[in-house]
Formats: sequence, C-alpha cells, structure tokens
Amino acid sequence: MSQQHTMAQYSAFNDSFSPFSLHFYRKYFQLNTIDFFSQCAAAFNPIGKLSDAQMNSTGDLYGPVWITATIVWCLFFSNTLSDILNVYMTGKDINQNYTGLLLRAINLLYGYILLVPLLFIAVTRFVYKIPQIICYSRLVSIYGYANVIWGPASLFAVLRAVFPGHPKLSMILKWFVILLGGVFSGLNISSKLYHYLNDVAFVEDQKSSLLLISGVIFLHLCFTIIVKIVFFGELQ
Repeated sequence: MSQQHTMAQYSAFNDSFSPFSLHFYRKYFQLNTIDFFSQCAAAFNPIGKLSDAQMNSTGDLYGPVWITATIVWCLFFSNTLSDILNVYMTGKDINQNYTGLLLRAINLLYGYILLVPLLFIAVTRFVYKIPQIICYSRLVSIYGYANVIWGPASLFAVLRAVFPGHPKLSMILKWFVILLGGVFSGLNISSKLYHYLNDVAFVEDQKSSLLLISGVIFLHLCFTIIVKIVFFGELQ
C-alpha cells in the first residue's frame, strides 16, 4: 500500500513538470475574478508599466484566452449585426460567408497572441543574445490583456448600419474602430516591452532595444491592417 502511494506521488510529481500533462497548465489558469478584472482595468492604461516582479513572473493564460475569445465574438457580432441592420434598412442582400469570417477571426487573433511572443523570444535569445529572457506565458499575457480595448472599440462598428446612405461616415467609423484598437493596444504592448528591455533585461545597446521595439510595432501594424481587411473590407 505504501509503495502504491509512493508511486502515485511520483506520478503526480512528474505530471506537474510534464508539458504533455493537463496538470502542468493548471498554474497558468489559477486566477480569481478580482485579479482578472483588475488586470483588465490596468490594461486600459496604454502606458502603464508592470513591476519588475511581475515581469519576472509567469503571467496567467486565463486572461488572454478569454479576452481573445471575447474580442472574436465582439468583432464578429458587430460585423454581422451591422450587416443585418443594413439589409433591413436598405433591402439589399449582402454576400458574406460568416463561418469563414469566424474561422479567420479565431486564427488571426489567437495566432497573433501566441506566435508573435514566440518570435520575440527567439529573436531576443538567438539574435541579440539577451541573457534574461522574459517568460513566454508572461509575454502572451501582455499581448492578451493589451488587446482588451478591441472589445468596446468593435461595438462602435454597429453604428455603420445607421448611415446606409453615407459611405463616408461608414468609412470614418471603420477607421475609428481600427485606429482606437490598433493604436491603444500597440502602445500598451510596446511600452511594456520597452520597460522590460531597458529596466528588467538591462539591454545596454539602445540601438538593439529600439530595433526590437520597432519590430514589435511593425508586426502590430500588420496585425491591425489584417483586422481591417478581415472585418471591414479593403483599405479604402
């Protein structure tokens, strides 16, 4: 009996360190409601800094997963509702593949918060050889919470249906949503990573730091443009 108990403890210990076990990921989702909403509120300050202790800790994945799911729903809902209202007010049919739109939204938003942080870590480690590498889960957390502004911003897109005969006003609303979400979240991400590079990782070469931040901004600009194309049509 004692041997079985020891083996069970050994198995549980191994599971906690194995990335192929669900138990391994529990620590990234152990977040209470108060902490979740406080981090969401803090994300509305685009130039707010994380403390050194927060930067060096493992960020949660609970927030990025649910925030991204909410943003996908908000962008999809605002787009489809606007089309429905537009059809109702004008009588013109809209040819739109909403299933494809939803799948593209999921791939775009989750791909962005998961793959770009991985690229950032690879560049800082293998190209610039920064010794103190930020934790991947913390980086995903930064990207996930920074995108929280896309939720309320996307709801403004529903107002496009109010101006069916005014394409210029509709275009202004589209760009308002894109600029609000893109600029706000971009400032949030770049300010936190700039703080990490200069105050936590202590990158002495200012040129390297600026090049990394420029790369982050460029990728975020590409992401913002793709959001515009996927949800609001071509860049016009």
